[in-house]
Amino acid sequence: MLQETLLLDKFDWLLERNPFFPDFSAIVNSAAETAAAHAPAVEETAKGILKLSSENFLLIGAILFFLSIIFSRTISRTGIPILALFLFVGFLAGEYGLDFSSITVARALGDFALIFILFYGGLETKFYKIRPILYKGVVLSTIGVLVTAGILGSLTMLLAYLFRWESFTWPYALLLGSIVSSTDAASVFGIFRTKSLDFKNDLRPLLELESGSNDPMAFFLTVTCIDLCLGQCAPGSMLLALAKGMVVGALVGYALGHGMSFIMRRIRLEADGLYSVLVISMTLIVYSAAEHLGGNCFLAVYVSAMVLGNANIIHKRSMSRFFDGFAWLMQITMFIMLGLLAAPFERFKPYIGFGLAVSALLMFVARPISVFLCLHFFKMPAKDKLFVSWVGLRGAVPIVFATYPLVAFGVHDPMARAIFFMVCCISFSSVLFQGSSLVWAGKLLGVTIPEDKSKTSDFGLEVSDSFQSNLDSFAVRSGDQCINRSLLSMSFPKNCLVMGIKRGTDFITPNGSTIIQEGDELLIMAASEEKMSQMKMLLHGVREGQ
Repeated sequence: MLQETLLLDKFDWLLERNPFFPDFSAIVNSAAETAAAHAPAVEETAKGILKLSSENFLLIGAILFFLSIIFSRTISRTGIPILALFLFVGFLAGEYGLDFSSITVARALGDFALIFILFYGGLETKFYKIRPILYKGVVLSTIGVLVTAGILGSLTMLLAYLFRWESFTWPYALLLGSIVSSTDAASVFGIFRTKSLDFKNDLRPLLELESGSNDPMAFFLTVTCIDLCLGQCAPGSMLLALAKGMVVGALVGYALGHGMSFIMRRIRLEADGLYSVLVISMTLIVYSAAEHLGGNCFLAVYVSAMVLGNANIIHKRSMSRFFDGFAWLMQITMFIMLGLLAAPFERFKPYIGFGLAVSALLMFVARPISVFLCLHFFKMPAKDKLFVSWVGLRGAVPIVFATYPLVAFGVHDPMARAIFFMVCCISFSSVLFQGSSLVWAGKLLGVTIPEDKSKTSDFGLEVSDSFQSNLDSFAVRSGDQCINRSLLSMSFPKNCLVMGIKRGTDFITPNGSTIIQEGDELLIMAASEEKMSQMKMLLHGVREGQ
C-alpha cells in the first residue's frame, strides 16, 4: 500500500539523515535482499497455501500445540520465555503457508481465552496477600493505565512527526497508547510460573493484582478512543460509562462469586471431574451477566474468581490444577493465533521501525514515569519501583485489543492495519526482551527470593468443608532455617501442626523431638491460609521485607 511504502521511506530517511539514530542500513538492506530473494514464496504465502477448515482444524492445531510444548523445555533453558516460542510458532506457520485471517474469530477466541486466564489469576489471588498492597494495585491498574496511555500517546505523536507520518493524528496516537497501556496477565502469570519467581516486599502479588485488574481500564480507553476516531465520543457519557462499567462489574463479580461458592459448598456431584466443568459454566454466566447489565465483563470474572478462590470449598486443589492447565491451553491458543495473524512478514515489515521505537518509549519512558508517579505517595524503595516498571509486560491482550479497530474501522482500513501490526511488534519485543531479562533484573535490583516450592509436592490431600483447617506441604531445601532443628524448637503459630514428613520413600509420623532434614517434605495443617503463610515463612526463615 502507498502508506506502508511511505512509512518505509521515512524510516530509511531517519536512519540515513538523523544523527541521533545509529546506522542500521546494512541490516535494513540485508532484510530487503532476503525479502526480494524470497518474493515468490512470500506472494504465495500471502495467498495462503493451506487454509484452516473444519477438516484440518484439529490436525493443524494439534501439531502446532505439540511442537510448541515439545520445544518449550529447550527454549526455557536459554532464558527466553516460552510465550515467545508460542508466538514464534504461530508466526512461522503463517509465514510458510497457513492462512488464518479472520479478525472476528480471532477477537472472539481471544476474549474467551482471556476470560479463563484472568479467572485462574483471580483464583490464585489470596486476600491476605493482596491486603497490604491493595491500594497500590488499584492505583496502578486505574490511574497508572490512564497515565501510561496519555504519555505514550504524546510521545507517539512526536515520533510520528520525526517519521513525517502526517496521517497519524492525535486520536490514533491515543488509541495506540490505550491499547498497550495495560500489562498483560497472560504474560505475567505465565512467566512467573515457568520461571518459579517470587519477590520481596509483596512485589509478586502487587504485579499479579495489577496485571489481572488493569485490563478493564485499558478496554474502556480503547473503546473510547475508537469512538473518538469515529467522531462519536462524548466526554460526559464516557465518564459515566467508565464508572458504571467498574462499579457494576465489581458488584456482579462479588455477588456471583459468593453464589458460586455457595453452590460449590452445597452441591454433591457423582463425578469429581464435573466440579471443574460446573465452574467453567458459572464463569461464563458471570461474564454474560456483567455484559448484559452494562458492567465490565473481565473485571467481573476476576473478582468472582478471587471470591471463589478465597472461599472454603471442596475440591479446591484439584480445581486449581485443572484451571492451571486450562489457562495454559488458553495462553498457547492466544499466542499461536496472534502469531498467525501477524504473518506473513511482508505485511508486518513496514511497521517494524516505528513499532520498535514506540516499544522502547513504552519500556524506558512511559511505563517508568507512570509507576513512579502512581507510587510516589507510598513508602516503597526505589529499586522496587524500578522492578515494577520493568515488569510492564505486553503480550496477547494488547493484540486482542488491537483487533477492535480492525472490526470497527474495517479490515482494509490503513490506520487500523498500521495500529494492529505496530501493537504486534510492541508485544513481540516486550515478551522477548523484558520477559527474557526479568530474572536478571530481579537479581540485579536485589528483589528476588526463592519461590516456595511446596506446590510441587505430591501429597495430594484434600479436606472437606466441615474440616475447618488448611492442609498444605512444604519442601525443605538448602538454606532453610528449619534444617537440623526439632519441631518443638520451631515455636510454630497457634493452631499449626506438622502432621507428617516424607523423607525419601519413607513417611514419618513426627513428634516434638523429630529433627527436620534437608530434602524432607512436610505435611502441615493450619487454621487459616494466613496462618499457613506464617508457618511457611517461619520454616523458610524469610520475613516480610527481608
